[in-house]
This record gives sequence, structure tokens and C-alpha cells, in this order.
Amino acid sequence: MYKETFKKIFLPVLLFALMPLSQIKADGGMIPIDYQYGDIYEPSQTSLIVHDNGKEDLYLKVNYEGETNNFVWIVPTPTYPEAAIAAKDIFTELSALTTTAHWRAQDNAYAGKAPAEGLGTNVIVHSQENIGIYEVTVLSATGVDGLFDWLNNNGYKIKEEVKDILDWYVKKEWYFTAMRIDPDSKIEEFLDEFKKIDSTATEENIAEKLNQFYLEAIKEFDYERVKQALDIVVILVPEMESEVNENFGSEEKFLHFIEKEDLESYTEEDWDEINEELKEIIEDQIRSEHPDSIYKYSNYIEPIKISFKTNTIVYPLKISQISTRVPKDPGESAKTNEILLYVLANEQVKAPEFTTEYAQIVNAVKLEEAEKELYSEDLASLKEIISDNEYFLTKIRRDFAKIEMDDDLYLINGQNPDQTEKIEMETSLLKPLTENYEENQKYVQAKNKVYGSALADRLKGKIVLKVEDDGKAYYINPTTKYSHYLGRPADAFAVMRDQGVGITSINLEKIPVGLDNLTGPDSDGDGLPDLLEDAIGTDKNNKDSDGDGHEDKAELENGYTPNGSGQLNFDNNFAKSQSGKIFLQVEGSGESWYIDPDDNKRYFLGRPADAFSVMRNLGLGISNDDFNKL
Repeated sequence: MYKETFKKIFLPVLLFALMPLSQIKADGGMIPIDYQYGDIYEPSQTSLIVHDNGKEDLYLKVNYEGETNNFVWIVPTPTYPEAAIAAKDIFTELSALTTTAHWRAQDNAYAGKAPAEGLGTNVIVHSQENIGIYEVTVLSATGVDGLFDWLNNNGYKIKEEVKDILDWYVKKEWYFTAMRIDPDSKIEEFLDEFKKIDSTATEENIAEKLNQFYLEAIKEFDYERVKQALDIVVILVPEMESEVNENFGSEEKFLHFIEKEDLESYTEEDWDEINEELKEIIEDQIRSEHPDSIYKYSNYIEPIKISFKTNTIVYPLKISQISTRVPKDPGESAKTNEILLYVLANEQVKAPEFTTEYAQIVNAVKLEEAEKELYSEDLASLKEIISDNEYFLTKIRRDFAKIEMDDDLYLINGQNPDQTEKIEMETSLLKPLTENYEENQKYVQAKNKVYGSALADRLKGKIVLKVEDDGKAYYINPTTKYSHYLGRPADAFAVMRDQGVGITSINLEKIPVGLDNLTGPDSDGDGLPDLLEDAIGTDKNNKDSDGDGHEDKAELENGYTPNGSGQLNFDNNFAKSQSGKIFLQVEGSGESWYIDPDDNKRYFLGRPADAFSVMRNLGLGISNDDFNKL
């Protein structure tokens, strides 16, 4: 009974915790170099792209050598990215599925300049969070120096020569997802905690030492030591805490769970067998992740998924120049960087000079059939990604020289040339990607559909003035990011009304009133125009609406209600969340308000002339070149 209990509860808990303990080494390169074992370990870069309905999920496989604090990984994307941990076995499954020993290679039945004025050089940190073992930061920048300095000041060891490539993406208004091993990694926390028990523990021996400590505590029925071991395990695997507490939350539970009489009958040979079983389970699990050896591929860490919107399938290739090796031996091939891409899309895809190794329709039924042919291979992660959908899975590969990686990779529908043509191309002179694109207009068209949205996101909700075009004013809708020409006062007023959304008085009152740029008749001379006083409910014929001895405008400026007692009930978080919007007061007479993104205050738009004045005075200068990026 106990052996089964041990296998069911104790071993999986311990095993699950130990999996992240593989020894980590890094070299500080971007888009790290990958493994050397077939489809899984050989290519320099291996990725899965899932493109559906204008959204791309980019799954990236990570490997590096050196110290964890030197690990630098930056992925540019044209639109705002969201990161998540991907299933560890997804690339193992893809390799197994697409190996020609199991499948046919083809299925022909289905072929299928200066920054904007007023913006300056700066970096915007949009988000920073811990995802798995990574610290992930999403950035955008309006100048390369700011981005370069931010990265170096925040633990990303970037060399000076990287600036040109970063600047290439900055000018395109792309986002950057910067990743490193979480400096407060739970592996370090796990090790530090266990060192309180055994100061000789290291990353290399902690698995063996914890195993020994854990088994000795079980053998001796020492509840405190068992709980101590499991509490350390929970540091790495927080989701196991509830199960540990349920079964081992007290000594009574522990003793109830373990039948002491059974354990007392165990011989040394029995304990040796349990110890070997534990080792075997751990080794088998590691081998399933890393074929051939539990040590050889110890630098394999979990893949990550980056999702973003794009109408064209795009792979950020140019950034890879940073870590691409240039051969020193004249006899060595210049093509030192191998790219292997798996693509799930509505049709078969191709890319310049890539060789197609696999192209078939995949769906849940076909994956079920594939599992039968693959014997013990489980395609669970791939089935979860595909779900009820049907995709065309294309597997393509190419070797690149550094000079050829002068652009990002844009994929289009179609079949790549056959292998004969591929061999002929490899004997030709090295050709930058831009030349390949120029020879095939379909690639140019695909590339032209990709727009960097960082500038539009920074300017959303703002009024911009084209300083090189007579100061023409435009409003950037914060939701659609489309620009709307304000033109004359009547045009500006019409745009404000057309782009406005309704808001209740109780929500509107959570947003402070902006008191700059006020225009219009002011009957009581208190500095508040009559139309504004009508909108906020004060007496336009009385400077002190509530008769408390303080004028209405002074009370507003200091956060007090001008027509009653007490302070105004502002909600700064709510005001910030409404930044850049235009509101129509639905419980009034439809009065219009603009929430300025710079101070999150609401500005009264009043008459056409008032609206036009507010728009012009709150406007931000922008060059024609930057405006054309919107």
C-alpha cells in the first residue's frame, strides 16, 4: 500500500518541483542559440507561429550558456505584445509529428526621422511582470539612446554596437519584449532555503541532497522534517501547496496518511528500491524533455509565447544579427544561423529560399491518428493549441549568413521551390532579404501591411498638430487609433460630438475639471464661463454658489464642491482609465468633455469655438514623417 501511496503523492510532488532545477548557463545573446539534437536541438532558432484572424502567437524555444545575470533576450513586435509560458513539450511534439519517418513530406491535396516635436527621447515601460522563470518587460521608445540606457541600467548587458539594430526597430515604432531570468528566481530562493538545512547544497547536487533528506525523514516518521522538505518544494511549485496542506497540513494527517506499521516492516533493500524508483522517475521525466541524457541538455528552459496583432505573418529576424556568429575560418560556410519555423495558418506558407519539409492539414482527428503511429508519443500540447480548429501546418528551414538577415521575415501563402532549386540558390552569392523581397512583389505587399503601432499607442487620445503643415489639428481616437481632422471650429465641434460616448453624472464627477483655456461669456465674473457652470450645476449669476465665502472657481481648483459642502469625490484610477476619451453628459443636455491624457482632467468643450480652442491649446506638435506612421 505504501509504495503505491509513495508513487502517487510523494514522488510526483518532489519530481514536479525538481524539474526546473536543470543547470542554467547563458551568454547574453539576443534570441539565444539553440540545441544540437535533430529537429529539436540542432537549429539556432526554432519557433512555432500560429496565425489566425489577424493575431499571431509566436512560440519561442530558449537555450543559452553562461551566467543567468548575463542572459538577455529581446523580441520586437509591431503591435503590443502579451507574453505567457508555453508547454515545454510543444517542440518535441512538433518534431515527432513532422518527421518524415512517420509522415509524408507533402500533402498536395491542399497546397495552397526626428521624433515627434514634444515627444523627446524616452522609454515607456508598459508592463513588467514575472512569467514562469522570466522577468518580462514590455517597452517602447522614442529614441534609441533612451532605450539603450534603460536596458543597461536595468541589468540587460547590451553592447554599444547593438544600438543600430535597436534604432531600426525604434524608427519603425515597434514594441520590445525584454526578458531575462527572474533575478528573484524561485530556483535561487529554493536553494537558499535548503542551504539552511544543508550548507553544502549547490544547483548541481540539490536534487540528490533533497531526495536524501526527504527519504530519511519518511523513514524516521519525522513529520517536522517531512513538512520542512515539502514546504521547500512548494517554493518552486506554489500550485502544489493546497495538496501538500490537505495531506500533510498536520502531524495527525501525516500519520493517518502513512501507516507506520507498513513502514517499520521495510528492509534496507526496500528503501534502496524506493530511492532507485525516485531516481528513475526523475531521470525518465528529464529524458522525455531532453532525449538521450539527463545532463546533456540541462540548459533547456521553458518556451515562451508572445502574442500580438498582425495581418501578415512576421518573424522578427533582423534582431538576430546581434547574436549571429561570423565565421573566422575562410573555409567555413558563412551561413552560421539556422532557422526552423513551424507555422499553423489557414494555408500553406513560404519564405524566401526556405526549404519546405512538411506541409499538411492538421486537426484534432488527424492528431489522434498520428498519436497511434507515434506509439508512446503524446501530442496533448499541440492538440490543445489546435483545439477544434483546422490549420495547415508548414515546416520550413533555412541557413542564414549575417549579411542576409537585414530585414524581418514576412511569410506569404504558397509553396517554396523544390530542393533542387534550393541547392542551386545556395551556391549563389549571399543575398540580403531585402533583395529577395524586391524580386517578389508579394513579399513587399505583405511587408507593407505591417505597421508599428507604438507611436499610435503613445498618442492615442491626444490632439496632435502637424507643425510642418500649417499646424493642422487631428484627434487620435484612443480606441480605434484613427486620426480625425479637426479643421475649422465647426469641424472640430462635429468631430467631438461624433467621437463622444455617453457617461453618467456620477461617473463624470469622479474626474477633476480642467480650468485652463476657458472661453465664453462669464456673467458673474468668477472665471467660469456660463456654459460650464450650467454643465456642473453651479449658479452662473453668483460667484459663490453655495454661499460659503469661497468663489466657485477657487473651490474647484482646491478640490472642494462649489455648490455644497465637503471635498469632491475624485477617483484618479478611474480618470486615468478614461484618458483621451470624449464624453457626452447623458443626464444633462449632452454637454461634451475631453479627458486630456497628460493630466487626466476633463475639459469642457462648450461651443464650437470653445472646443476648437481647447483642442488647439492642448495639442502636441508632430512632424509629417511621424504623422504618416499613424
